[in-house]
Amino acid sequence: MDWLAVFIKWVVVFLVIYLLFMVMVLTFVHMRQKKPSPRWAP
Repeated sequence: MDWLAVFIKWVVVFLVIYLLFMVMVLTFVHMRQKKPSPRWAP
């Protein structure tokens, strides 16, 4: 059994779940804000 391939697979899965979680959190925080944040304003 190739342990390196298994390790890489789990790392990729973890990174994908982490990125999806971060996107959900950022979207949730952005939706809760009624007015845009000054730092994001152009």
